[in-house]
Amino acid sequence: MSWSVYRPGEGRLARFSALMILLAMGAFSAYRWYLWALDKGYEWPLPRIGAHQLHWGEVGAALLVIVATLIAYRICFVRQGSSDFLVETEIELRKVTWPEYKPWFKADTELWGSTYVVIVVVVALTLFIFLVDVGLRLGAMQIWFR
Repeated sequence: MSWSVYRPGEGRLARFSALMILLAMGAFSAYRWYLWALDKGYEWPLPRIGAHQLHWGEVGAALLVIVATLIAYRICFVRQGSSDFLVETEIELRKVTWPEYKPWFKADTELWGSTYVVIVVVVALTLFIFLVDVGLRLGAMQIWFR
């Protein structure tokens, strides 16, 4: 099993972004493991190291961080399928025509126009779902409390 980088130098931004996301997921998993083991009170069966008694949460969290780092590296840089996907994603995103955002404070730029449309649609959908929810709740109360 080779650990060399597949297609080195390509898709650097997409690969590192995916790597950071996977590492954050691994760190969160390790933190949750630590809290779970601390809550259960699983202590390390070996003697104390200085004034600190190790417990399985610390050991398990450290091992989980190491394993998550290796898996994230393998997914983002070594595996052909995921590496090709990330490289091709970055290539396609470079072809996108992004909206003009300079000057960012003027309301007539394309970016602000798109932002206003998104805000209006979100508010309209929120109001619609709220009204449907209230209507269904009142209808359910009429049925249940006759």
